[in-house]
Amino acid sequence: MRQICVGARVSSKWKKVLSTSQLWESVDLSFCSPLAVTDSVVSQLVKAHPNQLRRLNLRFCSKVGAASFQALSEHAAELKELVLEGCGRHIDDSCLSKLSRGCEQLQSVTLYGCNTVTVYGIQQLALRCKQLETIALSNATDQMIGVLATGADRLHTVRLNGSSVSSKMRCRLPWLNGGCDCADRLCMVCGDVQMRV
Repeated sequence: MRQICVGARVSSKWKKVLSTSQLWESVDLSFCSPLAVTDSVVSQLVKAHPNQLRRLNLRFCSKVGAASFQALSEHAAELKELVLEGCGRHIDDSCLSKLSRGCEQLQSVTLYGCNTVTVYGIQQLALRCKQLETIALSNATDQMIGVLATGADRLHTVRLNGSSVSSKMRCRLPWLNGGCDCADRLCMVCGDVQMRV
């Protein structure tokens, strides 16, 4: 991404070429210094390329918080995949609530290490992001899985890491979508073990 930004300064023709929407559909900021990616960086990115972003990787970007999610909500309506692994304590229910209000096309979200997210944040995603197919969680609870099982109609993959989900709740998951044909695709991944239910 740095090369794209530098290239855009070369000339107006380069800037025009580098503003092409295809270049901005998938942005991976996980390779940047974790302290360099701030709310300001994310906000400027999505505002400069409104509704072009489809995939955003913010893995270990620990300075990202509420302002980033407000900008995503307002300027990234076509976002389909978001990786927030290791973003830590700044990712909470209010962030997911903002995200779910404007990014209703979200299909996949990775929340490993976002330990301040509670059942309320998961509920906002399940109720508003009707295209949600895959979610990855740390420290998931029975209540979180219950919300996903009843609210996320298209969900077929749940990845759990360090979660204390009861076997009783795992048995509820095959009834996702009221027992329709797609329920047999539901997959839970617990650590390195993958189970099809």
